[in-house]
Amino acid sequence: MVVHVPHDHSFRISRPDRSVSLGAPNACNACHRDKPPEWAAAAIEHWYGPKRKGWQTFGEALRAARAEELDAPVLLHRTINDPNTPGIAVATAYAQMAPYLNPALAADLRRGLADTDPLIRLGALRGLEGVPPEQRWALANGLLGDPVRAVRIEATALLAPFPAVRLSSDDRERFRRAAQEYIQVQRLHADRPEGRVTLGAFFSRQGEPARAEAEYRAAIKLAPRSIPAYVNLADLYRGLNRDKEGEACCGRR
Repeated sequence: MVVHVPHDHSFRISRPDRSVSLGAPNACNACHRDKPPEWAAAAIEHWYGPKRKGWQTFGEALRAARAEELDAPVLLHRTINDPNTPGIAVATAYAQMAPYLNPALAADLRRGLADTDPLIRLGALRGLEGVPPEQRWALANGLLGDPVRAVRIEATALLAPFPAVRLSSDDRERFRRAAQEYIQVQRLHADRPEGRVTLGAFFSRQGEPARAEAEYRAAIKLAPRSIPAYVNLADLYRGLNRDKEGEACCGRR
C-alpha cells in the first residue's frame, strides 16, 4: 500500500512567499521542484509587484501556535476575531489555544462554544483540553445535547473526567445518555485497534479500569504491534500500582 498526497481539488492563488515564511506548499514549486520557494517568490514579485493583497492571513497564527512562539496568544486572538477568517481556520485556531489560555482567549472560547457554526463549536471544545474538569463542565456541558453528533461526541469525551458523584441527578442522566451514544459510535470501529484504544481511554477517564483494560487487550489482540495500546495499558497498570503486570505485558515489546 502507498499513502498518496491528497489533493483538495481547489485552485488557489500561488503564494510561494508563504512557503518561505511559513513552510506551506505552493503551486509553483509543485511543478518547479528543482527550484527553491525563494526563486518562485521572486518571480511572482517581479511579475505582479511587491504589494499584493493576500486573503488568507491566518497562517502566521497557526504556525506560531504549533511552534509554541511567544506571540501565539495574540495572533490566535486576532485570527479568531477577524471577520474575514474562514470558519475552518477559526475552528483550527480554537483547537490550538489550549496551551495559551489567558483572559482574552477564555472569552473567545466562551463565544466559540456558542457559535452557530458546528465546526467552530467543535474547535472550541478542543481548546478546553487544558482546562480543569470543573471548569470544563461549567463551560461545555450544554453541548452534550448539541444538534450535531460530532459536537456531542467531542463534548462527551472532554467531560468524561468530571466525577459523576458531583453531578445532580438530571446532569448524571444527561451524561449517561451522551456516554451511551459515545460508546455506540466507537463500537462502529471495534474492528480496528484505534477504536478500541479510544474507547479504553474513555473508560479510563471515567474511572472504569476493568473496562479500559478489556479494550486495550482487545486492541492488542487485533494488532499485536499497536504501540498506543501497549502504552495506554502500561499507563493504566501504573495508575493501579500494577507495574509488574505492565512490565510483563508491555516492557519487552
